[in-house]
Amino acid sequence: MGDLIEESPEEVLFSMLQFFEVQRKLQPFNRLAGLSSDVFKICKFFKETLCSWVKFLSHITRNHNPSDTSVNESVLWAVLSCYPHFQHLHDDVSPIVDLIASLDQLLEIEAGMA
Repeated sequence: MGDLIEESPEEVLFSMLQFFEVQRKLQPFNRLAGLSSDVFKICKFFKETLCSWVKFLSHITRNHNPSDTSVNESVLWAVLSCYPHFQHLHDDVSPIVDLIASLDQLLEIEAGMA
């Protein structure tokens, strides 16, 4: 699964969301059973996705227009939905904090333009 996340993130993230939903119903603990060999690759993808969104939002903030259309909202939503299920990421919430700060900055600029 870790190798596929770079090739087909939408499919992998959708499968992970389904997996976590089933695990939540059946077994609230040990949610990553069967994924352990791929956890680090998946965590790296999550962090890269969040970083690319921070860069995208920073670009919009500086230039007041979105020029990069390579970002995918559904991938961001899935990453944010899966993020809490990964214990390795609990200690490093800085990518999410950076994303929130970038969104806040963008909202401040848009409020000033209104």
